[in-house]
Amino acid sequence: MPESARCEKIHSGDPSAMPPAAVLARHQPAPNVTSTGAYPPLASGHRHLAAHHYYNDSLSLYEKKFLGVTDSKPHSAVVWMKHVGKNCWWDGHGAEEVDTQAYLEANPPPQTPGIFACREWCLQEPRCEAVVWGGPQMCYRKRNIELSRCSNQPKWETHMLTLSFPPAPPLPSPAPRAPFPPVPPGHSSKVMELNARFTNGRFSNNLKEAGVIIHQFDAMEDPNPDGEPWVPGVGRWDTGDRISAAMVYKNMVKDPGGHISVYSWDLAGYILNPDYNELWCAFPYDVGSLRFTCYPRGKSDHCTPGCNRMNWCQDFTSIDSDCPWPPDQLAMAMEQRDMASVRGWKPTAKMWDDGKFYSELIFNVDHFIEHLPHAIEAFFYISENCEMGKSDTYDGPKCGDYAKVAHANYLRHFNLSAEEVPLVHFDLWNWEMPFEQKFY
Repeated sequence: MPESARCEKIHSGDPSAMPPAAVLARHQPAPNVTSTGAYPPLASGHRHLAAHHYYNDSLSLYEKKFLGVTDSKPHSAVVWMKHVGKNCWWDGHGAEEVDTQAYLEANPPPQTPGIFACREWCLQEPRCEAVVWGGPQMCYRKRNIELSRCSNQPKWETHMLTLSFPPAPPLPSPAPRAPFPPVPPGHSSKVMELNARFTNGRFSNNLKEAGVIIHQFDAMEDPNPDGEPWVPGVGRWDTGDRISAAMVYKNMVKDPGGHISVYSWDLAGYILNPDYNELWCAFPYDVGSLRFTCYPRGKSDHCTPGCNRMNWCQDFTSIDSDCPWPPDQLAMAMEQRDMASVRGWKPTAKMWDDGKFYSELIFNVDHFIEHLPHAIEAFFYISENCEMGKSDTYDGPKCGDYAKVAHANYLRHFNLSAEEVPLVHFDLWNWEMPFEQKFY
């Protein structure tokens, strides 16, 4: 093929244009660079970091251990800045290579798909100022980044590092968040609290800090809203031993359609109260956890319903695995969920090839039932008459009409008011205040 076409294929990540050895050398230095990989040392002090870009200072456990991040060496001493869709390489394309082809052939990059492993590899080399990452086995260490000269290629990410020795002073506190607008007439403080938690949600092992926890009515719930549709698993003998839910929050990576990522665009449901529910495990996407059953039924020392027999994830190499994250590593599942969504294609263990990357969280059903009615914060619906997805006949129809009857039944059953447990409309395209109280 013409050399120009071959180069374009190489830098777009097409391995068909390269022999195996060249796959590792896709970002090799220009020919006049010596094979020893020797470069002039960097100036002392801070590594260079371009400004005016997306800020991301999250660190992996590896990075914290490598850097010795403690209370005396604050997290803010290390900053990673991520530029999605940027591919930087030698010969006038925005970067110089840290590693020569000969070095890469003798010392291959990390054989893992995780950006954390790629960034850790950068930290092990003093000359490394950034990494370009394109997925499994595509990790390249860079220096002297000129972002304006890098190529725009959706598959690639450039992560730029700043690091100071001794640690720099803590970064200034962010400006106070703008207060939420006054509560609209007739809206309960609970609805405003839900919108605030959605807005402030972030990677966290604390359920209340992570976002809003939603459970959608499906084929496992009572088809009769006048029954007890809030009790999990009424429709199946093998699933009433857990509750599945998803975490939603403003800063999560959007699904391709630009909406908040959920299981169904139609099905109604309820919102779990983080103060009255116990998380058992977390998956970054829907792995079809119904198949993870325990015999005898229920949780034991060797099996947790919905959690794949305690085969816990260990690091980000598990993105294509059906291993769950333990409850004290919820933040890892949330970040892995975003990684899968950015990557875009179906992970091996994902149940459906539907372009949806909602998380799958498994909760303790006994704890939930023991703490009713406090375990439920609100009921919600997305569409009035299941008109959006048009594919939820298996699970429903359980949309607006079903939610209104179920909500009224719940209030009556527990002698509650609509201010205590409201019914809300959940707008999947509203990333500011998606929950709006409804009356009927």
